Amino acid sequence: VDYKTSKSKKRKESMEKGFDSQASLYCKMLESGTVSDRTPENIKEYLQNSPKTGALYYTLRDQVILGNEQAAFLEDVEKTGTDISINGLNKIRQQMKQLREGVVTLNTETDGDAFAKETSITPYALEDSPLISLFMKKEDK
Repeated sequence: VDYKTSKSKKRKESMEKGFDSQASLYCKMLESGTVSDRTPENIKEYLQNSPKTGALYYTLRDQVILGNEQAAFLEDVEKTGTDISINGLNKIRQQMKQLREGVVTLNTETDGDAFAKETSITPYALEDSPLISLFMKKEDK
């Protein structure tokens, strides 16, 4: 479960478009990783024997619970699709492959708007650091 201070509208859109990777990455870590020695035995056993881990977001401003198919059986959950992260994880894999090959693509001035439209995710990093805009490619006009 990931709590968000926002409303559910944008989160739900990104989940429906398959670009919500945050909670899905948490699920993958739980499914494939190890657990701490401090983890209670009943939780360790549950994680090791669970076929799938569900992803949930609870949005505080409108009190909505959004979930993937594995979490849809829970009461009051709005199911948003079977694979809420397929496109996001594919994009991450593509970017990692390019980095391993030594290819670093600079952002352009229009990337923020295009990314937000495609994924329904606000690219905060493009706005939060003035350094990023210094290295953005200028669009030909």
